Order: sequence, then structure tokens, then C-alpha cells
Amino acid sequence: MTQMVNLVPLIEKKKVGRSLTDAEIQAWIDAVVAETVPDYQTAALLMAIRLNGMDFDETLALTNAMADSGDRLSFQGYPVLADKHSTGGIGDKVTLILAPIMAAVGLPVTMLSGRGLGFSGGTIDKFESLEGVSCNQGPGAMQAMLDRFGWANAQATERIAPADRILYALRDVTGTVDSIPLITASILSKKLAGGAGCLCMDVKCGTAAFMQDMESARELAGNLKTIGDMGGMNVRGVITRMEEPLGHAVGNYLELLEARDYLKTCPDRPLMELVFALGEVMLAQGGLTNDPGDARARMRKTIDDGSAMDRLERYLVFCGAQPQAMSRLQADSLDKLPRRAVTAERSGMVHAVKGRDIGYLMVDLGAGRKVRSDAIDPLAGLVLARHVNDRVERGQVIAWLYGEKGLREDPEVDRRIRACFEIGEARDALRQPVVLHAF
Repeated sequence: MTQMVNLVPLIEKKKVGRSLTDAEIQAWIDAVVAETVPDYQTAALLMAIRLNGMDFDETLALTNAMADSGDRLSFQGYPVLADKHSTGGIGDKVTLILAPIMAAVGLPVTMLSGRGLGFSGGTIDKFESLEGVSCNQGPGAMQAMLDRFGWANAQATERIAPADRILYALRDVTGTVDSIPLITASILSKKLAGGAGCLCMDVKCGTAAFMQDMESARELAGNLKTIGDMGGMNVRGVITRMEEPLGHAVGNYLELLEARDYLKTCPDRPLMELVFALGEVMLAQGGLTNDPGDARARMRKTIDDGSAMDRLERYLVFCGAQPQAMSRLQADSLDKLPRRAVTAERSGMVHAVKGRDIGYLMVDLGAGRKVRSDAIDPLAGLVLARHVNDRVERGQVIAWLYGEKGLREDPEVDRRIRACFEIGEARDALRQPVVLHAF
């Protein structure tokens, strides 16, 4: 019979604000993975951490213990490997655009990505929305990706920071998700296990982000950089606005199509501005250039000469996309897929687009999951026809719906879509930058 570990002394220490030692944290994480500690004791310790915090030394010890709770990836032949992580947003298809650009510029990139859960979409679901693609790739396949076309992306297996998966499930049901030290350890443990030495962070801030105010976003960014540096990982990044969706499309295949379009035309829009801002950070981290103008020129060149699009296509084919699927990706367009219009009921200027509410609606329409076992409709989603500061007339289209559920006439769905658009009187346009702060 397995002997259960008693966490009461650790709970007693943390509930009065005392620090845990490295050995105590390691013993806790070992017991979590071995399932020799009751969930209720771990939940109590998580709540004590949420209420009283952790200092940097404790957070680093937790990060390392979680990273060491499973496998650590290692790739041969690359003195510098870059990674990028977003804290989650609506319509965030940045990885689909940025990673191929970085590879085409000459910066090798390796990423472990996840599936969507809740209102925020998952990168793996977006790639796998193309028929035949599987991102369930092992370390050997990731090494081959790096060697063949300069970037690797795969679904994180259960052997990557398994302690994080267990702790996050408990945090999700105990009201402790919003703990900055626990968020920091969760993100960095998986990134340390992923094998890259440089991490570019996109910390989202706004009504459609987990960090809804600048103070909490700055605190998280500061923790990530400090703990990353202490752990030997070069962490830099930006805090970015997340209120209305990024780009036009929200939904897995729709976002893949939009990413393809950006890699072909490089439009002057906030999404591309964010891609360039993150790319500047990554190229500086990788030692390729510290000049923002030079960085942007290099990135634009990969779009103009088609090399970035080539990297995306080669990745999809490597992961299983057959010729007919690739032909479909090249031929499909957002305005030719089956869709249904939702129109405005009043005239005026769009003052706000509620990204979080759109995200939750998309889950209901099949573009996301409420629980991990939910099936996804790859075509489900929405394309915005109007953004903040746009003028709209009564009866004009504000959004297009896609997918099996979206194509059904449903007054309640239309009401919810319209409620996501705040339309008021005309005013001077409020142009707010997508990048709020660099760290």
C-alpha cells in the first residue's frame, strides 16, 4: 500500500506567509506526480500560495521541480533555439505567422503548443483544422523539422511537466488560477522542458485576457523575466492589448486561412504589427540583429519572396497534410466558404468589440471546448466585418458565422453577436497601440 505524504507542515508554513524550502517544494511535487498526497492537501497548499504568494526563490524552486517532473527535450546542432508564448487571446494566430517568418529569417524555433480550453483558442487545433495534420510529434520528429525547415511545433505530451497538468486541474476548480507565482511556474516549467534557451513572451492585457489590467500584466511579466533569468533562460517580451479579437477571424480553420493570407500580403494591420514586434524581440535574443528597422526588413523579405509561406507549407506536409488538403488551403478563402451574415440593428460607430464574449460564443458554436473531451468543428467560427472605430449603418453586416451551428438561423446567437458590438454616436477615432510595454 502506497504511503500518503503529509503536507500539513507545509500548509501551516505557507498559510502564515513563511517561505518553503527547495527541499519541501521538491518533495511536494514528487508526491503530486507519484499520487502519494491527497488532492485536498495540495488544494489547501495552492490556496495558501494564492493568498500569501511566493518569493522569487520559491517560485524558481517550484518551476524547476515541475520542469524536472517529466522529460526535458534537447535538440542537437543548434547553439540558439528560440520559443514564443502567449498568455492567451481571441483570434490569436500569431504563432502560425511568426514561427515560419523566424525560420525563414534564419532563427531556429522550437515550440510545444496546446489545445484550446475555454474562451481562448489553441494553436494545435488551428494547425490540425487542415485535414490529415497531426501535431502529435515526438522529439525525433521535432529534430527533423528543425533540420529540414528551421522550426518545430508539436503538442506537448503528458511527459512534459506532468506536475503542471495535475496542479492546473486543481487550480481550475479551486479558484487559484490567478496566482502570479503559480502562473509563472506553469508557463516556465513547460518552456524549460521544451528545450529552447530564449523565450519571447506575449503577455496579454485587457478585457479579453486573463490579466485584465496593466498592474497585473506588469507583475506577471516581471516575474516571468526574473524567474527565467534566474533559471538560465533568456526571457524578454511585450505586454499587448487584448480586447477585440486579433485580426478578422476567430475559429480554427478560419484563422489558418487568415494566417496564410498574412504570409502572402503582409497587411498593415494590428495583427501584423504584433508579429513584427515579437519578431524584433526574438531576432535580438537570437543575436541576429538589434536594429528594429533591419529586423522588420528581414521579416518583410521572407513574405515578399515566399520563403515564410514555404516554411508553413512544409510544416503542414510534414505533419500529414496530403496534396488535396494543401490545394484546398491554397484555394479556400474566407469569403467563399459557406457563411451566414449577422447585421447591425442600429447605425453609428463601433466603440468596442467584446472579445471575451465572442470567445465564449465560439465555444458554444463548436470552435472551442468547455471540457477537454469536447469535439471541435474545424470550420466553426466568426469573421468580423467591423472593428473598433468603424462606421456601420443599420442593416450592414457586422460579422459572418461559419460552421454547422453557425449556419443555422438562430435569433439568440444573432442577439449575442450584436451584444458583442458596442455601437454609439460618432466620435474621434481612438487609435490605441497593440503593444503597450516591452520588458
